[in-house]
Amino acid sequence: MSNNPNKKWEKPWDGDTWRDVHGRLHRLLTPEHASDFQNVLCEVDKYLREKLGEGHPKQRFVRPSPEPLPGAADAVPVAAE
Repeated sequence: MSNNPNKKWEKPWDGDTWRDVHGRLHRLLTPEHASDFQNVLCEVDKYLREKLGEGHPKQRFVRPSPEPLPGAADAVPVAAE
Protein backbone atom coordinates (compact mmCIF):
# COMPACT_ATOMS: atom_id res chain seq x y z
CA MET A 1 0.00 0.00 0.00
CA SER A 2 1.38 3.36 -0.93
CA ASN A 3 -0.10 6.83 -0.98
CA ASN A 4 2.57 8.02 -3.36
CA PRO A 5 1.84 6.93 -6.93
CA ASN A 6 5.47 7.72 -7.86
CA LYS A 7 6.82 5.10 -5.45
CA LYS A 8 7.69 1.83 -7.07
CA TRP A 9 7.36 -1.48 -5.28
CA GLU A 10 10.38 -3.73 -5.34
CA LYS A 11 8.27 -6.53 -6.77
CA PRO A 12 4.64 -6.22 -7.88
CA TRP A 13 2.19 -8.85 -6.72
CA ASP A 14 1.24 -11.35 -9.36
CA GLY A 15 -2.38 -12.34 -9.80
CA ASP A 16 -2.11 -15.55 -7.77
CA THR A 17 -0.49 -13.80 -4.79
CA TRP A 18 -3.10 -11.02 -4.86
CA ARG A 19 -5.98 -13.53 -5.02
CA ASP A 20 -4.47 -15.56 -2.16
CA VAL A 21 -4.08 -12.55 0.14
CA HIS A 22 -7.47 -11.15 -0.84
CA GLY A 23 -9.11 -14.52 -0.19
CA ARG A 24 -7.57 -14.79 3.28
CA LEU A 25 -8.68 -11.29 4.21
CA HIS A 26 -12.15 -11.93 2.85
CA ARG A 27 -12.52 -15.03 5.03
CA LEU A 28 -11.24 -13.21 8.14
CA LEU A 29 -13.25 -10.02 7.82
CA THR A 30 -16.91 -10.16 8.61
CA PRO A 31 -18.89 -6.96 7.99
CA GLU A 32 -18.62 -5.96 11.65
CA HIS A 33 -14.82 -6.42 11.56
CA ALA A 34 -14.26 -4.63 8.25
CA SER A 35 -14.57 -1.13 9.71
CA ASP A 36 -12.17 -2.03 12.54
CA PHE A 37 -9.67 -3.28 9.98
CA GLN A 38 -10.08 -0.12 7.92
CA ASN A 39 -9.42 1.97 11.04
CA VAL A 40 -6.26 -0.02 11.81
CA LEU A 41 -4.98 0.45 8.26
CA CYS A 42 -5.66 4.19 8.50
CA GLU A 43 -3.73 4.49 11.79
CA VAL A 44 -0.81 2.47 10.42
CA ASP A 45 -0.78 4.65 7.30
CA LYS A 46 -0.64 7.83 9.41
CA TYR A 47 2.12 6.38 11.59
CA LEU A 48 4.22 5.38 8.58
CA ARG A 49 3.76 8.75 6.88
CA GLU A 50 5.14 10.46 9.98
CA LYS A 51 8.06 8.01 10.30
CA LEU A 52 8.95 8.32 6.62
CA GLY A 53 8.76 12.12 6.69
CA GLU A 54 5.84 12.24 4.25
CA GLY A 55 3.43 14.06 6.52
CA HIS A 56 2.62 15.28 9.99
CA PRO A 57 -0.24 14.34 12.30
CA LYS A 58 -2.99 16.90 12.87
CA GLN A 59 -2.44 16.58 16.60
CA ARG A 60 0.21 14.96 18.74
CA PHE A 61 -0.55 12.02 21.00
CA VAL A 62 -0.27 12.96 24.66
CA ARG A 63 0.16 10.02 26.99
CA PRO A 64 -2.36 10.16 29.83
CA SER A 65 -1.00 10.64 33.32
CA PRO A 66 -0.20 7.45 35.23
CA GLU A 67 -2.58 8.48 38.01
CA PRO A 68 -5.29 5.91 38.77
CA LEU A 69 -8.77 6.52 37.46
CA PRO A 70 -11.24 8.08 39.89
CA GLY A 71 -12.88 5.36 41.95
CA ALA A 72 -10.24 2.76 41.08
CA ALA A 73 -9.24 2.48 44.75
CA ASP A 74 -12.82 1.47 45.58
CA ALA A 75 -12.88 -1.32 43.01
CA VAL A 76 -13.30 -4.85 44.27
CA PRO A 77 -10.44 -7.11 43.13
CA VAL A 78 -11.46 -10.10 41.06
CA ALA A 79 -10.18 -13.47 42.30
CA ALA A 80 -7.94 -15.35 39.90
CA GLU A 81 -9.34 -18.61 38.60
